[in-house]
Amino acid sequence: MAAIKPINQKTEKGQSIVFFALMLPLMAVFLLGILDYMVTSARVMQGMALADLAAHAGVQEIKVQPNGAIIPDAAAPIFATEYFGYAAPKYVGFDSVWCGMKDGQPACAVEASVESAGILIPRRSIKVTSLAYLVYGITRGQQ
Repeated sequence: MAAIKPINQKTEKGQSIVFFALMLPLMAVFLLGILDYMVTSARVMQGMALADLAAHAGVQEIKVQPNGAIIPDAAAPIFATEYFGYAAPKYVGFDSVWCGMKDGQPACAVEASVESAGILIPRRSIKVTSLAYLVYGITRGQQ
């Protein structure tokens, strides 16, 4: 049987303190980076959902005639803008709205900018765009 060597107390004194002192700042930066990513990701998802809902609200204002003809309404971009303005948090900004015909179908597009969290990485603006098409039979007057 091999003899177990005793631990030499003189050479290992303070080793764990030095390791902790070196690892603590690295772990703090890592955790702050994860927090920054998570908050920014949640903000972008909320901004995208808001742009999507505003585009759908605008496209529902497009008029459908009894014969099936589609008439773009000038009120559609205004309605989408107002919907966006009612629901937007302070870190989501409205950029533009466009409503009309796209690929032969009535559609509305909403562009917005979302401000990142800025916890670890400097704040920046992230652009999101949503495009909504009119589903036949789903206009605001038919709900």
